[in-house]
Amino acid sequence: MQKLLFPLLLSLLLLSCNNPRKGALSPESRGELYTWAISSLDTDKKYLKLAEKTAQMLEEAVNAPQDQQAMDIVTKFIFDNDLAITRISQEFRGWHRYAEPEEVSSFAALLNSQSYARRLRELVPMFRQRINYSEAWLREFDAFINKLEIRR
Repeated sequence: MQKLLFPLLLSLLLLSCNNPRKGALSPESRGELYTWAISSLDTDKKYLKLAEKTAQMLEEAVNAPQDQQAMDIVTKFIFDNDLAITRISQEFRGWHRYAEPEEVSSFAALLNSQSYARRLRELVPMFRQRINYSEAWLREFDAFINKLEIRR
């Protein structure tokens, strides 16, 4: 009996240590966004990466079967990437404030040409509509979206 119990407990332990997070919530994705945030790359390139990861996360959230699961994805993404999101957002606001109008127009055209930006324009209102019955969820989601300045 003990011979069977040890392998069973060991397999349960190994399965519980497995990190099932994939996609936008994966450790690789989190590390990539943080690396971009602290890099010396241009702010507009960092913002494009943040927009791409946000679209990936929202795609996963919209496809979640239950609303609680969907909001958990959003909340986990915000929590896991808070430092990178804050840093990139602050840099972007500073860049946007002092950039020449031609630079801003050029960036807007570049952003709008990206497939993930077009998808974001669809996903943000779609997800917002999905969770509109919960004021707390709406506040959390809107605060995140406003931090990114996606609506502008």
